Amino acid sequence: MRRIIYTIILLIVLILLYGFYFNIKGLKIKEYTIESESIPKTFEELKFIHFSDILYKSTTTEDDVKNMIKNINKQNADIIFFTGDLFSKEHKPSKDDIKYLTKQFKKINATQYKFAVIGDSDKKYLRAMKRNNNYYREKVSGKIG
Repeated sequence: MRRIIYTIILLIVLILLYGFYFNIKGLKIKEYTIESESIPKTFEELKFIHFSDILYKSTTTEDDVKNMIKNINKQNADIIFFTGDLFSKEHKPSKDDIKYLTKQFKKINATQYKFAVIGDSDKKYLRAMKRNNNYYREKVSGKIG
């Protein structure tokens, strides 16, 4: 009976470790091709990237952020979407956190546009981005359509 209890506890610990550490490391890249008659011709061959749930300093480190941005830039996307949750609700970002992330997010490259939608606990970061002239929607160059 003890052996079964120890095995169950070990499995729970392994699942938690996977969920909190291994599962969040690295950028998961999934490619989808979308074909539809209702998509305008001007959208053909455009590459979009979507990323979210960074949860900085809760599950993601400075090195993770650098690697993520490096991998995003390798994709040579036309349009990039960040959809919030830069911080967990429990994390109170310091000025250094905001300064670091602002500097790193400015390194993200897109040929057309970058968009951001803030999450529940990203308001402090949004204020910092506005102070640095990097707004919700940033037109990089050119025009679509």
